[in-house]
Amino acid sequence: LEGKPTFEEVKHKYLPSNASQDEELFVGAHNWKFDAKMLGDGFQNNRSICTLELAKRLIDKSECEAHTNMTLFYFLGCHKEGMPQGDAHAAGFDIQVTARVLSALMKRFELSLEDCFDISNGTKTVTRKFDKENFICRFAKHAGTPWYQVVARDRQYVEWLISADKVKGYDLEILNKMLKGEI
Repeated sequence: LEGKPTFEEVKHKYLPSNASQDEELFVGAHNWKFDAKMLGDGFQNNRSICTLELAKRLIDKSECEAHTNMTLFYFLGCHKEGMPQGDAHAAGFDIQVTARVLSALMKRFELSLEDCFDISNGTKTVTRKFDKENFICRFAKHAGTPWYQVVARDRQYVEWLISADKVKGYDLEILNKMLKGEI
């Protein structure tokens, strides 16, 4: 960022012309914690929406292999509207990707900007609905097969994956419940 203009010098390009100095605005970014460090105090009166945190809370890794901006862009079907203008990973390109990801998340989960703010900042929880048909194994031997079928056919494999620390988080929690017969 050396030699680049400060936020104060360019903010008129990015903030609505009718925004007052003290008005809180919604600001979106993919990985807000990182971007906030770069922006310094430039967005101190904002309501930040982090699409990374939002996606992590709304979409389980059993559905989408990663929560990177571009993975979500394709997973949510944003690419069907065409690719953003500019070079990949340049600020303008990333802004367009993030905006489309946010819009797609809002539409898919019927969320307002206020909901997105609350969810991405952890002040509103989301209850995931478990769907055993869409809880899919991503490992080579049984890739693409619903986990409940893998547990029924190859229980030892699932136990090995767990003992080898290959499964984590939500997947681990659900697989342990399946192995215990709770699901």
